[in-house]
Amino acid sequence: PDKRPSHEQTRLQLEQWVAHPDLLAATAGPDSVFVGRETEFAELRSLAERLRTGKGSVALVGGEPGVGKTRLAREILSHAGREGLLALEGHCDEMEGAQSYLPWIEGREMAIRLVQEARLRDALGEAAAEVAKLVPELRHRFQEIRQAIDLPPELQQRYLFNSIGGFL
Repeated sequence: PDKRPSHEQTRLQLEQWVAHPDLLAATAGPDSVFVGRETEFAELRSLAERLRTGKGSVALVGGEPGVGKTRLAREILSHAGREGLLALEGHCDEMEGAQSYLPWIEGREMAIRLVQEARLRDALGEAAAEVAKLVPELRHRFQEIRQAIDLPPELQQRYLFNSIGGFL
């Protein structure tokens, strides 16, 4: 943390970007300084490389505010994109009333925008009706998606989770 810019430096940089948005693109990306999370970044890069062999995984980044979680996540997403991998993100919000499953919903919404329609429909497969419960936009893209199965409440959540897992 002591190697990070001060609040004043950050404020000045933000004011400069607002005045000259073209500078933002020039300063973002792999050339900017990334400090203090090299071990975690190496682990995440290793997980990303395993994707090429069909071995997927989920990595959760946690910690106290200000320790670099967001920056670490941005770095690995940027790395994955440069390597030709599909990099999706979702955000956790601890605010009261935050939407359930928000990170998963945001990731699926991003996939809908980025993945070619035929590949997306193929990936959804039989899970389409359940995934569309969380991402209604799917019904606009694929009008042939049937209605979700009506199940007893004790089975409904498990079926939804299994369907999301199958889609992933």
